[in-house]
Order: sequence, then C-alpha cells, then structure tokens
Amino acid sequence: MKQYLYRVGIEHRKTKERTHLQVWASNVDEATNKLGNLFGCGDEYSWIGSGPVYEDNEAVAREI
Repeated sequence: MKQYLYRVGIEHRKTKERTHLQVWASNVDEATNKLGNLFGCGDEYSWIGSGPVYEDNEAVAREI
C-alpha cells in the first residue's frame, strides 16, 4: 500500500497564526482528518488547506 506526504494548514481563530504540518496518508481526506482530529478544527483552529508535497514534480510517496 502506498502513502503520500501531505501538507495540511490550520489557522488559530483568535491570533490568526498559521501552521502547516506534514502527515503521511493514503489520500488528502485522510490527511486532513488526522490533523483535524488532533487540533480540533472547528473550535480553536480552522482548516485553511491541504495538498500533496512534491519533489521533482512528483508526489512524495512511500510503501508501507
């Protein structure tokens, strides 16, 4: 099974501080949900975007 490296962005609702974290997942929805559950998006933080990480015009992947 392949996993891809995704970059997920969140923003603190009060301070507007933005943070981008990278997570391994099978698809973008899984990556977003992993960090959404961790940071409680919808409460203190809001989600600002998710997308794959690219190196040499290819998505970064690994076999698990």
